[in-house]
Amino acid sequence: MKKRIILICLFLLAPVIKLFAQLPPVPCDPDECPIDSWVILFALAVLTITILHLYNKQKISNKSSFD
Repeated sequence: MKKRIILICLFLLAPVIKLFAQLPPVPCDPDECPIDSWVILFALAVLTITILHLYNKQKISNKSSFD
């Protein structure tokens, strides 16, 4: 249930985050263009969710090994 709420919130907030997180448009060479900040934000969100998922999975695994 909590996962569904988090996913729904991410899908609803993603356009707003993308709108406010983009860097101002600056002309640049294709080889030297910086990554948009929304890509960095998305990567951090995915990393955080992955770490929490693995942490909870490990906690459940450790709890079941003691039973």
